Amino acid sequence: MTNEITRRELLGMTAAGAVASVSWVYTIDSKGKIVKQVAESAEEWKPLVLKKKEIQQLEVLCETIIPRTDTSGAQAARVHEYIDLALSMESTSNQERMHQGLRWLDKRCKDTQKTDILNATEDQMIDLLTPLSDEHESFVDNLNIGAALFRDVKRRTIFAYFTSKEGRVEELGLPEHTMMVKQNGCTHGGNH
Repeated sequence: MTNEITRRELLGMTAAGAVASVSWVYTIDSKGKIVKQVAESAEEWKPLVLKKKEIQQLEVLCETIIPRTDTSGAQAARVHEYIDLALSMESTSNQERMHQGLRWLDKRCKDTQKTDILNATEDQMIDLLTPLSDEHESFVDNLNIGAALFRDVKRRTIFAYFTSKEGRVEELGLPEHTMMVKQNGCTHGGNH
């Protein structure tokens, strides 16, 4: 018997009202890969690297990159959680670049949009990010930090989203992948 939960079964559980006990989380498997699986408990997710405000900023940034349409966006796919977990496995210099980039972007938002990232409208976020997009071959020196952050977050967002159920199954119509379901450890009791 398998403990895998298919999308159809999850939808059935939702309809039955049993979804309250099912929660998806990102975790690191025994091979060091990030996988999305059923949580063992209803414990609230906590970031490993980013501070609460930074996670909220990242969530807005990711949702601006892949917004909700007729399918789930980056927020519903919990892309910000994936990025935080990925950062936890990276060097402190990569982590610091993310902290520095988010501080820079929030300041730039206040300077150009007269609000911070958390209160910016979708249009304000697009206006903020357009000059930082990779459509440009070079940037004036004062935009380099923001351009590097946007390029990094965009790459991570696209990867996380299209390897999640929301992106892979809902958006692309591909079958679920084994990395998206609950996986129990070995049951034969031997050493690994």
